[in-house]
Amino acid sequence: MLTKAVLLGLLSAIGYIDNYGPQIGMSNSLILGSLAGLILGDFKQGMIIAATLQLMWMGVVSIGAYVPPDTITGTILGTAFGIISGKGVVAGVAMAVPISLVCQQLSILLRTITISLTHKADRVAEEGNLDKIDKYHLMGGVIFGVGMFIPVFLAVYLGSEYVEKLFA
Repeated sequence: MLTKAVLLGLLSAIGYIDNYGPQIGMSNSLILGSLAGLILGDFKQGMIIAATLQLMWMGVVSIGAYVPPDTITGTILGTAFGIISGKGVVAGVAMAVPISLVCQQLSILLRTITISLTHKADRVAEEGNLDKIDKYHLMGGVIFGVGMFIPVFLAVYLGSEYVEKLFA
């Protein structure tokens, strides 16, 4: 399970780097859940759970200062626990929603940390150094990737029983 936990953690990191960087679609719930299913050896079930979560979270967007539930971590862990438990979509959705809400708080903490990058980018923009602006922008995705790798890795490695106890 260690290898699968590391791979799922890396998948979440890739999802966050994509979400805050190039945006090629890797942060999409259908893609993430399907890849999580592939990592866990049940691509079909991963796609079924991911499709359900994609429909559920289709309208979740960040407007203004609102930070939406964390659909990346919710999708990966919901899919993982749905497959690992053998209970499919029901368990996947039941776990994804509270996980995404808890990770929403972690996302707010990470946004607080990465705000310093915005100020640094402003300074280099005033200096006319456009190359550094890109670096600061992409560093935010890397910080989020590392910051969210940890809870995904721990949740999969420790198991759904441990995560359920956190919410009890």
